[in-house]
Amino acid sequence: MQVTSKKLPRGKAEITVELSTEEYQPFLQKAAAAISEQISFPGFRPGKAPYAVVMERVGEAKLWEEALEPAVRKTFAPALDEAKLVSVGSPEIAIQKLAPGNPVSYRATVNLLPEVELADLSKISIARRAPEVSDAELQRTLDDIRKLHRTEALVLRPAQSNDKVEINLQTFLDNVAVDAGQSNALPLVLGENRFIPGFEQQIIGLSAGQEKTFSLQMPADYHNRMVAGKTVEFRVKVLSVFELKLPELTEDFAKSLGRFTSLDDLRQKIRATMLDDATAKEDERLENEILDVIIPKSKFSDIPDLLVTTETKNMIAELEEQIKQRGIPFEEYLAHMKKSREQLLLDFTPQALKRIKGALITREIAQQQKTEVSEAEVDAAIAKELAAYAHDEEAKKRTRDPDFRTHVKNILASRKVMEHLKKTITK
Repeated sequence: MQVTSKKLPRGKAEITVELSTEEYQPFLQKAAAAISEQISFPGFRPGKAPYAVVMERVGEAKLWEEALEPAVRKTFAPALDEAKLVSVGSPEIAIQKLAPGNPVSYRATVNLLPEVELADLSKISIARRAPEVSDAELQRTLDDIRKLHRTEALVLRPAQSNDKVEINLQTFLDNVAVDAGQSNALPLVLGENRFIPGFEQQIIGLSAGQEKTFSLQMPADYHNRMVAGKTVEFRVKVLSVFELKLPELTEDFAKSLGRFTSLDDLRQKIRATMLDDATAKEDERLENEILDVIIPKSKFSDIPDLLVTTETKNMIAELEEQIKQRGIPFEEYLAHMKKSREQLLLDFTPQALKRIKGALITREIAQQQKTEVSEAEVDAAIAKELAAYAHDEEAKKRTRDPDFRTHVKNILASRKVMEHLKKTITK
């Protein structure tokens, strides 16, 4: 097998492979056997017709054509190895020569996995911040727990801050009712500021049975693009006012939560949970900063358009899933952002490039450090994935795919690399 190669711009390469008639012969034999399985040859069992008989029946040119795909499939990977190239994605194959009795030649255009000249990690040092939970943060969390157990009592007085009200609401733009802008018995806790800015202040002072009409400017980023940034009219009727009472932070309250033996135990365990969260956030910040420092100090060969396009599409798919989970149609989100999918692809390109370079860096370090992931580690990770999606048949099917196993192995290797970096270049 003769292999020649040359690199092309934009992270591509061209490989030409030539097979002699002798090297092509085994593929012709297999093609003849495959044809004899599909076509009946009198006097021979399926798959057993001699080569010469098959060739006479279907023609030599047909036989050579049938042998081509298996020959390319079998020889492409060894040709890449011989050319010392690592490709990503599927190659584009073009047949150069295919004539009975002559060498067979094909050309493969491939996208190359970019090469990395890694920064000198010994000269990089990143400061680690000590995760902490302040007393004020702890108190806010304890107050949130108290809010979950607050009681409410109907009162016959004007609404005050921290009261809960139920209202009927109508919304108008230029005296036309806004689509989905009407609500009946809408609950609202005054002071939590979870509605339109300024809205809750308009309700304070109103008693049950009272009505009020007022106008406010909607936020520019409001999800309903028909009213975003515009001044709308609200017509409100208060149905009821409830006084909310928070339980005192006592020993009995702590014990009533079920998992705590005392008020001090409650504080200690909540602080420990918050510290775990703060530690996880610091780890995430540290990992991002590590890559932010290493990437610009490293050098990369051309990154193929294929990798960038694939990564940006993955990012849009992730965003679309997040938007759908919030109950908003993705097309409505795009309209609100005044973006098309194509524009979003362009917007995501810088972040996609960072992701790709980060993955290339971790791969390079894994190779240099000879990072290994055992089959037992992969099995454990997949078992954890299966446990999380025990009732999802599609997820279970996905975990049986060999490509998924490779994906998990790569993720585990990347985690080991990042742990290595956090130990060696942080202080």
